[in-house]
Amino acid sequence: MNKCAVVVVLFLGLGLAGCGGGSPVAMTPSVAKVTVTLTQQFTAVVQGSTNAGGSWSVNGIPGGNATVGTITSAGLYTAPKFIPSGNIAVGFTSSSDSSATSSVTLEPSPYANNFLYTQNNSDTQALELWTAGPDGENPTQILIPGGFPPVSMLNPEDPLSSISVPANAAVIAWSPEHMFYLFQDDLRAGVSISEGQSYLGNIGTDAAPTAISIIKPYAVPYAISPDGSKLLYSGEQADALSLSGYSGLAIDVQGLDGSNWHTVWAATSTDTIPVASWCGDSVLAYADPTDWFIKTVNSDGTGLNSTNVLGLNAACSPDGKHIAFNQPPRLGIWVMNTDGSNLQKFSYANYSPIWSPDGAWIAWVASPTPAGSSLYKIPFPYPSGSLPVPVLVMNNIAGAAWQ
Repeated sequence: MNKCAVVVVLFLGLGLAGCGGGSPVAMTPSVAKVTVTLTQQFTAVVQGSTNAGGSWSVNGIPGGNATVGTITSAGLYTAPKFIPSGNIAVGFTSSSDSSATSSVTLEPSPYANNFLYTQNNSDTQALELWTAGPDGENPTQILIPGGFPPVSMLNPEDPLSSISVPANAAVIAWSPEHMFYLFQDDLRAGVSISEGQSYLGNIGTDAAPTAISIIKPYAVPYAISPDGSKLLYSGEQADALSLSGYSGLAIDVQGLDGSNWHTVWAATSTDTIPVASWCGDSVLAYADPTDWFIKTVNSDGTGLNSTNVLGLNAACSPDGKHIAFNQPPRLGIWVMNTDGSNLQKFSYANYSPIWSPDGAWIAWVASPTPAGSSLYKIPFPYPSGSLPVPVLVMNNIAGAAWQ
């Protein structure tokens, strides 16, 4: 008896494929939409046959892969992080003649251009995690889907009792496709941010965030690489793991799964945590706290280059061509090319800059009044005479991520 491939075509639009046979296959659903990183359950029932067995594949690859998406032996399809070019065919090969088709549209994240920000709750004093559109529309609290439970801590006013403390999103970042959010909860493991536990959550599900295995102690995560595979963070030097006491701070890179951990930059003469950002998948930009020059370096530690420009809080543009930063003392936001050329003053605001996903805006969190901090943005390239555009005003915002 001939085998026949039953194909489910996934692309932006509808498409059909299949083959004739004497034992039809009923596919469910016949039409579906799948958002990147999320799942879709498919079923294939071979009608009129006692042999209902078969196997699933994606583009002819058994089980699929990270580029086109994966599918289990039970027909559960997981969409890739990024929408690939061309059509994606999810196929079921039955053990009897069969024919059926379905179609699915792959969709980008509904949060693809949204801000991710922390907002201080004046009642609980917790840093809550929120998201809002590029103009501040539809603010929605997302910490924490699935009811991320509070922690029990000693009551500072009564050491013999305990209090319940909500989750605290101290450091935040988007994944490149804007479906996963990274945050550090400094109350999960202690009372200091340097002792916190990092978590990764999927904004499209109700599942509680999962802990990330960060190899280094006292680590502060900053960003996920544009390809979604690596984590950038600051912590103690790599050679300090087996030693006691302070031995300097470093910029480290590791896989999100904890693999290939290594130190990119290290210093023994400063207590200042270096802040770095990705300039593409393999290059980092950072302000060196030993001399305060903005520098770039490959993520494997090679290719160190200094721009010879003083600065703080370096943030690389999504295309990796520009660096936005603060130039001390309190001289606002500046932008330059990654080699230090074409230095331009951008704003008088002296707060950490963040880029929009398309590189068309630079934003920052400011505290203009005692009533609370606000989020502002301004176009890039800078139009002469432009004023900052308010996004979220007086919302007690502690930090924000955008790209």
